[in-house]
Amino acid sequence: MLKNGTTPQMKDIELREEKIEVLMGCFHIKETITNEGSWDVLIIDDLYSSGASLSAATQTMRTYDKVRNIYVAAFTRTK
Repeated sequence: MLKNGTTPQMKDIELREEKIEVLMGCFHIKETITNEGSWDVLIIDDLYSSGASLSAATQTMRTYDKVRNIYVAAFTRTK
């Protein structure tokens, strides 16, 4: 999965749902898995604040038929 394009600063958007909507247009699947079967995915985020970017990323990954389970990890969390 890749993130392309630019988005406004998430801190400037108040509602979580609006953040997710903005981010949904940025993520896309690059279908590079050529093996048969389904795979587990780990999404790593540098900062967990509202969870909007992880939500948009996981929603995008769920559209890919090669994905079985999605796990997430974040390095830091805001207050």
